[in-house]
Amino acid sequence: MRWMLDGGLEWQRIALSAPKIATQATDEYFDDQMWCDERNLHPGSGNALSDCPSRDRGFTRKRGHGGVRGFRSLVVRQGNGS
Repeated sequence: MRWMLDGGLEWQRIALSAPKIATQATDEYFDDQMWCDERNLHPGSGNALSDCPSRDRGFTRKRGHGGVRGFRSLVVRQGNGS
């Protein structure tokens, strides 16, 4: 209990800041939000995901066999994990 109280008092005294990785992730999140706002899109919506390649990168939409939707010449590559 004493450890918690000491930690709380220390936090009040020096106003501990968030870890750098947390502030970077927050900044990236808000950057994404502003990107969507500029395009009048809801972040995370299906329309936002499917509209971006055609509008921003010039890919042409296509419909394949069985109604499968996609984009011409768009290839998904496996990342290197970084």
